[in-house]
Amino acid sequence: MFISPFQEILTEAIKKQLMIELRYKDDVSHRIFHPYWLYVSNPGNTIMGGWQERNPNKGENNIYHKFELRFVKDMVLTQNQFDIQTGFPITRPKDCFRLICGLNGY
Repeated sequence: MFISPFQEILTEAIKKQLMIELRYKDDVSHRIFHPYWLYVSNPGNTIMGGWQERNPNKGENNIYHKFELRFVKDMVLTQNQFDIQTGFPITRPKDCFRLICGLNGY
């Protein structure tokens, strides 16, 4: 299992429903992301899942997205709160082997 230096930031962001800014793989600009889950998948990848509000690198805006933490290059906790997307099912992800942190106590 990959232990991420960003785990503490993500845990705080999820518990307080705060947006994060991140760069993933070869991103030049930061994405805006609402983290809903932090978990270990099978075969042991640490994953964050949630709502991607903005991705100026590829124009993928307002979609559900998952990221492997080992490919996150930079992360900043903002003080901007987010609301859970209307109609978004708040249940454990199907590929979740061990939950680290999730919205609404999951």
